Amino acid sequence: MALNRQPQWNIYEAVVLLDAYLEAQRKERPRAHIIKDVSAALRQMALNQGLVIDDVYRNENGISYQLQSMESAFRGEKIYVPATKLFAEVVSVYNQDRSQFDSLLEEAREMIEQHDNKESFLSWASSVLSEKQYKWLDDNILHVEQYARSKGLITGSIYTVSDISTLLSIKKAISKNKLFQIKYRKILHNIYGAFDAYISFCSQQHSRKEATAPVKEETAFTQSDSVIEVRPDISESSEKDGIQRILIEHYQYGFRYDSIREIMRFRQFAEAMGIDLPETDEQLRDTIISSGTVIDDKVFCKSESLPEELRNLVDEAFSTGAETIYYECLLQNKSEWMEEHTITSEGILKEYLRKYLRGCSFAKKFLIKGPKKTEKQAVTEEIKRVWGSSQTENVDSLSERLPYIPLGNIWRVISGNDLFVLSSEGEYLLIDRFVISQDEIEDIVDYVDAICEENGFCSLADVPLGDIEENNYDLSLLAIYNAIYKVALAGKYHLNGKILTKDKPELDAVLLLKQHIKGKTECTFDEVAEKVVELTGGTNRQYAFQALYDEMVRVDKNRFVANNAVSFDVSDIDRVLSTFISDHFVAIRDITTFAMFPLCGQDWNHYLLESFCYKYSRKYSLHVIHFNDKNAGIIAEKDFNKSYPEMLAIELARSDVELKTESVGTYLFNTGYMAKSKYAKLGDIVQRAKEIRKEG
Repeated sequence: MALNRQPQWNIYEAVVLLDAYLEAQRKERPRAHIIKDVSAALRQMALNQGLVIDDVYRNENGISYQLQSMESAFRGEKIYVPATKLFAEVVSVYNQDRSQFDSLLEEAREMIEQHDNKESFLSWASSVLSEKQYKWLDDNILHVEQYARSKGLITGSIYTVSDISTLLSIKKAISKNKLFQIKYRKILHNIYGAFDAYISFCSQQHSRKEATAPVKEETAFTQSDSVIEVRPDISESSEKDGIQRILIEHYQYGFRYDSIREIMRFRQFAEAMGIDLPETDEQLRDTIISSGTVIDDKVFCKSESLPEELRNLVDEAFSTGAETIYYECLLQNKSEWMEEHTITSEGILKEYLRKYLRGCSFAKKFLIKGPKKTEKQAVTEEIKRVWGSSQTENVDSLSERLPYIPLGNIWRVISGNDLFVLSSEGEYLLIDRFVISQDEIEDIVDYVDAICEENGFCSLADVPLGDIEENNYDLSLLAIYNAIYKVALAGKYHLNGKILTKDKPELDAVLLLKQHIKGKTECTFDEVAEKVVELTGGTNRQYAFQALYDEMVRVDKNRFVANNAVSFDVSDIDRVLSTFISDHFVAIRDITTFAMFPLCGQDWNHYLLESFCYKYSRKYSLHVIHFNDKNAGIIAEKDFNKSYPEMLAIELARSDVELKTESVGTYLFNTGYMAKSKYAKLGDIVQRAKEIRKEG
């Protein structure tokens, strides 16, 4: 069954979400794209764990909501959605132990990777099943997959499911389904046998994982016990020589030494090739194991030239100056050689490298020349090695110079690293190349200290640049300001958007805007909207409107003036308004003429009327869903005491409009009650309007 409710988040999901929040703060790509990617990643993580998920599970709306909770956790106070305990703990790990956070994030990404067991299962099955059983194995399992998908037991390929309890549930379901029994009655036994084989395979995989579970890769480096190093003496006996011939000729993909059936096949090959073998199966198994390399319960025997050729490949890479090599890249860059030697996966390649290379440290996905390092350390050093002499570099250009590191890993390390500063899309500044003197640093700190002492905050964009811009002429202003923060201010001040504060208080953008407006005789909306971006790093029209309506008087669409630039005769204006408002409230645009309104120092229009009702009228008040440019809203008697949705319902009830959501939205938009034809509460408003009509 699909999940009926959203399960609690785990720490791996939380580190992925925090990483996404940090990426969103860098504004290198649209927030919507980041949310979409996180949703897809966490849904895949659940599928990899054997969960059956519905359309709601970790969907984009949910991720968007949780990002707001993570923002509260990161900033240390409630923004829109309160922080969860888990999110707060993950932020604490990020702030106090970055290496542990990076390790958790790497584990999470591994959990997200979609693991398809098909190739490894079929390879395993070929060594343990008879030719007859193996022939239709995949087709028989496909019948189970089709049934499980049709019943919602799984959502993708059966080979991506390895959870034993899930597989047993599927087996139980098909054994009880009469239609399935009838449809496949002639091959039912074969289907059960095939699916049992897959369950057995997954069970063995789990057993191996559990056996190695205590070995934690806290620093991303381990020495696996799954490789048994045996250095066979080929001349020791003709018996071992013959066994190696069989392994090389018939078992390029490995010999499953714990399979009785495979031992029987091995003897058949030996008989056909005229090779003598030990008499007992136990002796034969021991001799086979000692004749090659054991990797995950299989024995591999390669040509004598393999170790030297493999070392030469790695030496060739090291000779270019590289000190970090990802198995994935080595496998791709030397694909012909890998195919020739039947090295088909990163796992097999890694084990051979571990066996034959000395002086290297091995991580799960890469090797390093010399002592162990974290992925962040290793990739950072490689990036700096090929950086060149310029201040900035393009990530794609860096990737071309780092053929043994995947592009995605370069992006991940460079974008989350204090040594690099975003300059423009795809381009970063190496902080070591930023030109700034100690005197300039001190001047900046003194300036910020003084402004924060006076105002409680300082805009990063206001810090004195001196000769910094000229000395860093290749850099964008974005890069210059970000670099200044990292070099001069990061240890002493918190950066909220573009605002510097000593502590980490809740940033009241509207209050800061009011301080900016204070004392102005005239101001435009566009000017204040730009200030919002400067203060918060994003756009928010309502912040600008709120500050302007509170502190000034609106006289047209874009222009606001100081309060003393207008002189309202409040009683007379209220009297004129009463001639238009006979039933408690009207739409703003229902005031169709201003001929009777007294002079006030500004030309009358609906914008000026909004400001009057917002903060001057004694009898009437302004009601809007959001401040807007369309004069959409309501002027209502102050003692009417009805909510905005209730007044909309009353207006609908006393009109002759058809009470359907689409019709109602269009009507309220056209009559000036709403600035848009869509509103989240329209369904409830329509229902309330129907009730009012019935009440008469």
